[in-house]
Amino acid sequence: MAAKSARKAGRAVASNVSRRSWVARGLRALLWLICALVVGSLLLVLLLRWINPPSSAIRLLRSVQAMQTGERWQPQSCWMSLAELGPNVPLAVIATEDQRFSTHHGFDFEQISKALQESGQRRGASTLSQQLSKNLFLWPGRNWLRKALEVYFTVAIESLWSKRRILEMYLNIVEFGDQRFGACAGARAAFGRDPARLSPYQAALLATTLPNPHQRDAAHPSTLMHRRASWAIQQMQQLGGAGYLAGL
Repeated sequence: MAAKSARKAGRAVASNVSRRSWVARGLRALLWLICALVVGSLLLVLLLRWINPPSSAIRLLRSVQAMQTGERWQPQSCWMSLAELGPNVPLAVIATEDQRFSTHHGFDFEQISKALQESGQRRGASTLSQQLSKNLFLWPGRNWLRKALEVYFTVAIESLWSKRRILEMYLNIVEFGDQRFGACAGARAAFGRDPARLSPYQAALLATTLPNPHQRDAAHPSTLMHRRASWAIQQMQQLGGAGYLAGL
């Protein structure tokens, strides 16, 4: 009996050891997977410092949505460097979307604080860097996982890219209307000319389509868009005009 009990006890101990061994292996595998994802994502962000992406998360999402609804998918896009975009559109977008772009490190904590205080209203506090992280790498949504990934990618691009590269990437990826990706496509569709040839007021009208480019059309601006464009012109002047961009 004693020998039988000893054998049972031995098998139980061996089973527990085996179970702990599998748990340890699983944890190690999970740790390696997390490390691989972190390293891989950081390498991707680093490469995009010099290489223009062939697509983006928001563009892929819109293509899937078009297939699901049977809509004809004919995206318009044309990549331009920040210099080719001219000063007016970049400055107008900064004036309307993120006036502390040159000084923050990815997050505008003053605007975040105001948004929290005005929780009963819909108030945006996302910087251009945060919007770029979402449009380039992620998906729309408000869950904690997506927000955590947005923070991660925002920190990564702010650490690895210059402000000029962030602005250039944003202006070439963000939507300026249905199937219009980037300021080049947006300007050509709305005004029939490249961004560098837009007047300050036209650039301001284009910028006012953000962040609702599917509901606002710079080619047929509403009274509210005209008012906001006039306000944007004042903000562009206060920022310092083209000299502001030279300091990025």
